[in-house]
Amino acid sequence: MKKRVLYFDVLKVVAVFFVILIHVVSEYWDTININSNSFIGLSFLDSLSRFCVPIYFMVSGALFLREEKEITIKDVLTKYIPRILIIFIFWNLAYSFLNILILGDKTISFKEILTVLSNTVLGKGIFHLYFLPILMGFYLCLPVLKLITKKENKDILKYLILLLFIFISLNKLLNYALNTKISYSILFGGYLIYFIIGYYLNTFEINDRNKRIIYLSSILGFVITFAGTIICSRLFGKTEVFFNYLSFNVILYSSGVFLFAKNKIKKFNEKVLNILTSTHFGIYLIHGLVLGLFEVIGMFKLFDKLTVPVSVVLSSIVIYLVSLISIFIVIKIPLVRNLVILDKKRW
Repeated sequence: MKKRVLYFDVLKVVAVFFVILIHVVSEYWDTININSNSFIGLSFLDSLSRFCVPIYFMVSGALFLREEKEITIKDVLTKYIPRILIIFIFWNLAYSFLNILILGDKTISFKEILTVLSNTVLGKGIFHLYFLPILMGFYLCLPVLKLITKKENKDILKYLILLLFIFISLNKLLNYALNTKISYSILFGGYLIYFIIGYYLNTFEINDRNKRIIYLSSILGFVITFAGTIICSRLFGKTEVFFNYLSFNVILYSSGVFLFAKNKIKKFNEKVLNILTSTHFGIYLIHGLVLGLFEVIGMFKLFDKLTVPVSVVLSSIVIYLVSLISIFIVIKIPLVRNLVILDKKRW
């Protein structure tokens, strides 16, 4: 039985709540006045939450790239890919057709069926499901990546992280600042940087001096995300450029959160964590349905008398709890539970 890495589980549980928070913020984002205090509050909440998706990729990298975990091409093609592919196909079709029936034309035409099937085959995940094709791409690269991610290759890994950081994230900043298109980023894959950073920070001990640098960089990354969004929005019009998961500020912020969790999370109620960990992936999958249901029946109006940021937090908590209860019921059903969990060993 594999040994539990406590901070991995805690990070995954925390991350899924902040995914929900981001999606609730988006319900208000387009209509909120950029000169209002509510815009400042929403920008703070969104900036605070931006580590959520990167953290999941970092945990995946730390888990799958560790040297003691043997993964063959056969494992990838017969175990990891089929499991997540089935989950992606089911949920992408479900969300796509429900989106048409509830928010679209109310009827599904043959053309729309072809479009949905085509998008699913091409890996175009609707709403939050884009995450799953990225994960599949990582799985496919595992046998190659594991040739590089070895303790004796520490300097090569630092070099690779530096290249990824420069060509993926910094060029995005330059493209925005200079209103141009720098194409060197095609040399490297996007979210790969998070898988490599997760492995590196989990595998190697970081000395106190470098810890302080990473923590300060993380705080700086958060401040840039928050302040940059407000300032640039008020100067040039509403922007989300600093919210991009591959922006340098989010990479710095997320790396610090990961390292902080590694060094500070030493204990957690095991029974509670078992429940939350076993349901976190299902909550990620189903929360979009709960969010859509709340929108359709007007549940957000219950918090209308509160300030927008407070309303967002309370709505996120309710959506999380409803999703948690729903998934906790679903995972008790033998045939259906395979569509909401990745780690079958827990069951």
